Amino acid sequence: MNLLLTEAPLAECVTLAEAKAHLRMIHSADDAMIGVLITAAREAVELATGRALVAAGYTYTQQGDVLCSNPLPQWPIATIESVSYTSEAGAVVAIDAADYTLLVSESRLLVRGITGTGLTIDFHTAETTVPAALKASVLLLMADMYEQAESNVIGTIVTISPTVDRLLYPYRRNLGT
Repeated sequence: MNLLLTEAPLAECVTLAEAKAHLRMIHSADDAMIGVLITAAREAVELATGRALVAAGYTYTQQGDVLCSNPLPQWPIATIESVSYTSEAGAVVAIDAADYTLLVSESRLLVRGITGTGLTIDFHTAETTVPAALKASVLLLMADMYEQAESNVIGTIVTISPTVDRLLYPYRRNLGT
């Protein structure tokens, strides 16, 4: 599976002002770095849950045989821009919109009558209301990255708080599968 961002979101789910309030910060010296950390934290939450927190464009490539039911890595989906696959002869073939159906509630793409490999789907995620637990997770992860600016911590005891996992767990898609 390969998910590539093709169109960046216009805005993050957490604003710079919200992040700075969470950090109890009044200066602007670190604003650019905090913006990067907000994005990194949001991406981590999206990866952990399979839920898109902002509207963006993606290309998803699924290796192996094209299945009749193909799960998409992000939800909710606003639009499917294009779907293609590699035929048995090795040619990239666009799939007509009449030959696939998006099951919005399940975030699955049903493909009919295709034999081949390497399914590629270009899609956009939908704008959505971000639940408070997911927004809090973004803020907690951002603050942790801000406070731990180095990858190594020397000479101190470090414990991992289960709070983020507890906040994310109910929002994970496909639990148990």
